[in-house]
Amino acid sequence: FNAQKGAFDITIQGQSGATDFTLTSQIVSNTLSRTTDASTLAVGVSWNGNALNKTTPVTMIDTANNISAGLDALAVATAFAGADRVSTQGNFDFTVDSATSDGSTAAEFKDLTDGYWSGDVRVQFNAVWTI
Repeated sequence: FNAQKGAFDITIQGQSGATDFTLTSQIVSNTLSRTTDASTLAVGVSWNGNALNKTTPVTMIDTANNISAGLDALAVATAFAGADRVSTQGNFDFTVDSATSDGSTAAEFKDLTDGYWSGDVRVQFNAVWTI
């Protein structure tokens, strides 16, 4: 694939008395490899056009700044400040961003031999309630 949408479900438990809620995400791992050689592929992940990375979280919800970016069900006070669990669904965009021939040397996609790559692309969500 060169680009693929991937759905995710997210559920939060409201925190009684919360005045604001922030949800961010960032990449934990995004490298695919294969057993036939040492080549790797780096998979990019983006949320509403914002690329995620391993060091700087991308804001998905920030109720203090009126950001909800499609996750509106979690951004209302009855959800994040209520007593119940609330769920919604969103999508990340996944792309094959770059390749290496040996795990460290950059390579053009056309220079890699055909084959199968495997691995995990992991995204971490961080939720913060202000009380």
